[in-house]
Parts: sequence; C-alpha cells; structure tokens
Amino acid sequence: MLKKILTLTLLVLWNITGSMAQSPETGIQQIYQQFSKAYEELDPTMIAPLYAEETYYLTPDPEEGIRKGKEEVLKSFIGTFEQAQKRGSKLKMTFKIIKRNQSGNLAYDVGYYKFQAFPKEGEPFKAAGKFVTVLQQNNNGEWQFVVDAFSSAPVNLFEQIK
Repeated sequence: MLKKILTLTLLVLWNITGSMAQSPETGIQQIYQQFSKAYEELDPTMIAPLYAEETYYLTPDPEEGIRKGKEEVLKSFIGTFEQAQKRGSKLKMTFKIIKRNQSGNLAYDVGYYKFQAFPKEGEPFKAAGKFVTVLQQNNNGEWQFVVDAFSSAPVNLFEQIK
C-alpha cells in the first residue's frame, strides 16, 4: 500500500512539474499574445518586458536610423498609445507567423501583422506589414526581442494567410 501511495505521489509530482515546464514555442507565442493585449489595453508597460535592454528596432522610416535600447523602442509605443487614448480609440494588433526557427536560446520569426484602429468618431482604420524578429531567452528563461524589424505590406497579404 505504501509503495502504491509513493508511486502515485511521484506520478502526480512529475505531471505537475512537466506541465509547468514551458516549451520554447509556447514561451515565444506568449510574447505575441502579450503584445496584442498591450495594444488592446493601450498599456506600454506590458510591452517593456518583451524587449531586452540591448535591443535593435528597425522601422520603415527612411529618415530614421536603427534604434538601440529598450527605452528608445518604447518611445514608439508610448506615443502610439497616448494618441489613441487622446482620441478615444481602441487598437488591435494581430500576428501571423509564417516561419519560426529556434535553436538553443535564440529564435527568429518571420511573419505579417495587422494593425487596426477603432476611433470613437469616424471610420475604422487598418494597415498591415511584414516583420522579422530575433528573440533570445534571458537568464530567467523568458524570451525577449533583441531585434525587431518591420515594414508595411498590403492588408490582403495578411488576410490571405491561414
């Protein structure tokens, strides 16, 4: 009887710890989910932990160089969210990953995004783009963007991907 209880206890503990272990796929996907939630809540503090301290951010603006560092990256999101709040707009960001590769503590994603704005007054707006991100797993086991590059693309390209 004691042997059965011990065996059962070990199986339960093994299942609990096994379910707590997060696969790289799950950890990386959670970044995009939190990113989208930050847009819905207009909360740049939700985006801050998604970027490493030493990150590189490449925008499609030909007048702008490469931004370096989390604080520089966050300026974009803070400005976007503040404008939306002033206008009473709701925002939505959706991602579709078409290629993910992960090896050790590094991964990259290639995909499309769709941005939607729903102003309090006026017509809704949507735009899309393509992106490449490089992610690195930090010492705490959390995945963070170390490179984020994007440019615009037709919305229909996003919508064609299943």
